[in-house]
Amino acid sequence: MESQSKEKECVTITPSIFDLHYRLELLTNNPKEERAKFHSSIEDDNFAVGLINEVVKAFLAAPESRMQDCAAYALQELLKIYHISKPSDDDKTSGKLWTRFPEHVQQILVPLLSSKYIVNKKSDFSQLTKPIYCSNEKTRKFQDWANIWTSYLSSKVKNEKAHEVFQACGALIKHVVSLALYILPYVVLQVVVGGTQEEIVEISEEIKEVLNQTRKTDNKNRPISNSHHLSAQTVFSVLDYLVKWKRFQAQKAPVSYPGKGKPGYLTDPQYVAVTGFLEMIPQNLLADACHACKAYTRALMHLEHFLTSKGQNLQDHLDFMQKLYGDMDEPDGVYGVASIRQAQPTVMEEILAHESLGHHHDSQACYEKAIQSEADDVTYHQGLLKSLLEIGQETQALLHATGAISERPDWSSQLSSYMVEAAWKLGDWQKLETFLESNKSTQSWPVGIGKILIGAKNKREEQFVEQLRVVRCEQIGPLSAASMESGSYLRGYEYIVRLHMLNEIQESCRCLLGIRNTENESERTSTAEQLLRQWETRFQTVQCSFRTQEPLLALRRTLFTLVQRLTNLDLDQEIGRWWLSSARIARNCKLNVTLIKVL
Repeated sequence: MESQSKEKECVTITPSIFDLHYRLELLTNNPKEERAKFHSSIEDDNFAVGLINEVVKAFLAAPESRMQDCAAYALQELLKIYHISKPSDDDKTSGKLWTRFPEHVQQILVPLLSSKYIVNKKSDFSQLTKPIYCSNEKTRKFQDWANIWTSYLSSKVKNEKAHEVFQACGALIKHVVSLALYILPYVVLQVVVGGTQEEIVEISEEIKEVLNQTRKTDNKNRPISNSHHLSAQTVFSVLDYLVKWKRFQAQKAPVSYPGKGKPGYLTDPQYVAVTGFLEMIPQNLLADACHACKAYTRALMHLEHFLTSKGQNLQDHLDFMQKLYGDMDEPDGVYGVASIRQAQPTVMEEILAHESLGHHHDSQACYEKAIQSEADDVTYHQGLLKSLLEIGQETQALLHATGAISERPDWSSQLSSYMVEAAWKLGDWQKLETFLESNKSTQSWPVGIGKILIGAKNKREEQFVEQLRVVRCEQIGPLSAASMESGSYLRGYEYIVRLHMLNEIQESCRCLLGIRNTENESERTSTAEQLLRQWETRFQTVQCSFRTQEPLLALRRTLFTLVQRLTNLDLDQEIGRWWLSSARIARNCKLNVTLIKVL
């Protein structure tokens, strides 16, 4: 976890490089290259080389001797299974794969060509509860679930060579989740094409359990845990591999001509088995789980697949489709869905249309109408508060939340994060401390920022550093899940921006601590000027949208207001510039109400 935190900290320090890397990845996504990299079978030489390189990484990174012994055993067995050895004059083909490894890897492999490692204990899955996911306290953790599920499925593989390969890695899988994730798609494929119907159903039930748990969390209006994010993305990656495998089988099949009957691959037993398995996973369930994980483009893809299936009426699912387009910040999509709706739109559908077009006053009127008609539904209060905060009406948001909680105290945990956000944006530190003290159990992004700022205000360095670490780690799960698939830059962008914001808090508070300990006033000004130049450069790399840029500017205004409160520095000019920047962004996005409020 510490290494992950350091890695994310590096992302925040060099955002422009990170931005460029991912943009280039999106631009160079070549289907032919993807096909060349694809491993359709464990018989593929590329798979063997890739797997051995993964095990070597685990060998080198092993923190203890036991784990290194497990990696050594896996390498020893894989070298035997794939007949990999040093080139010899007598047999020139013997070194074909050996030469593909770099020299430092070859040095690790040489002693393992003649080693005698053995595994003393084999795994016993007779008492394993299925579905495995969240069946007990241990399997609620992503690493444990992934390791156990992969090991269990490996024991069900019937193909002799595949079974040997997966069993060779079995001891190491228990310790290294990255290796489990690397081989899991291949293990699932082997069981699907060669397993019994009962085993195939078990896999489908496990996948559906992960998706259902993820969807349930989202329905309860609480943040998705890192474990749910990573588990759901693991399922997405497995299904993606099976879809690519089907496409690969179709592409390598001989070209069929009209009148010659069905292509041969359509009747291939393995192809039929994989197709049948994929059909066992409901597309609407996948769409819901993707939406919960904020994988909106993937959710839209699955929704479209679901709508093209037989017996589905498009009109029944326009609400979800419109919500997806709204979450993707695609006003044209929202407007298009509204234009094809035949029935009278619901209040929520009207709200989505108004919000996507930037008509916040109209959306707030709809929220107030909905609150009057459905007074017991907290989601309308949450939506209204979110809308008020987005257009900078923090005082009104605070008044509304306070009134709602006074009438319904049981809503306190669901509305407190909006009150905390309004308090720190207003710089009302007394109310912020009161809200945080009364809702210690609430975990969310605004609450995390509030705790960090209180630590800085009270000059409690340990509290500040610890809370900064906690909030930073909370962004790791969703960002790690997004990074597990190629071309996922936009999905992970929200969390990259949050890490950017955390870095600016850290930098400004370091500057603040330095300012308070420096007696030379010119030195103080120089430090602040350097920070501002760096921030301005970084701001140029941020995505040009109000949804992305305004939270950054609002946080900067809050930070510098806090600095003014604790020091003698006059920062009104910089705060004023950031207000003007917010006005320009609002004008460019045609958010006229927000523009007037900012000015």
